[in-house]
Amino acid sequence: MEPAGPSRGTPASHDEVALAIERLSNVDLLRLEKAASILLGGTEYSNPRELLNETLARSLQGGLGDDGRHWPQGVPFTVFVKNAMKSIADTSRHSLHQTEEVLAGDLVEPDSVESDPIDVLASGSPSVEAQAIELEARRAKEGQDATDLAALDEHFRHDEQVDWIIMGIQDGVAAREIQELSGMTPTQYETAHKRFRRGLEKLFPGRRKTWKT
Repeated sequence: MEPAGPSRGTPASHDEVALAIERLSNVDLLRLEKAASILLGGTEYSNPRELLNETLARSLQGGLGDDGRHWPQGVPFTVFVKNAMKSIADTSRHSLHQTEEVLAGDLVEPDSVESDPIDVLASGSPSVEAQAIELEARRAKEGQDATDLAALDEHFRHDEQVDWIIMGIQDGVAAREIQELSGMTPTQYETAHKRFRRGLEKLFPGRRKTWKT
């Protein structure tokens, strides 16, 4: 049975979170681990159970009023855990990406950087201006994609089936695997996918979004 959320208007306490964890069925745990397996790529976590355990630990910590993940009112516990795992995985992935950029920069020796303008021009490399424009365009696209995803998450925050589809798209998971992980039948998946497409049309009128599963 899906654990009920905390009392309306208040965040879950440590005891409420602990009770919700205790009430998770084997099926609930299996589905959460499968969701974690989708989110795992590019993070610091070595396996789905590690990500799930980290999320549950942070949820308990949040129940104490400390920094952590706070289970909000009216949200089924498994939905909360899945969304918290997504956030934790995204944070880990971003943190690792930033670290890799710093390490890559450290590998460049100062003496190896071309300093003669004539040599730079003769090398046929893109100009500084062209590289800056390309970088700005890439960052703008990444920013737009992040904004679009945030809008989708908000629009479908109460639709768990569509949320599975969005999560699968983000991580390049095939439709059949999304059905297996979420427990949706083919009919349920198709119906949810139609809701997803209608949501895209409503949120982004006149824009072609190439989000496919």
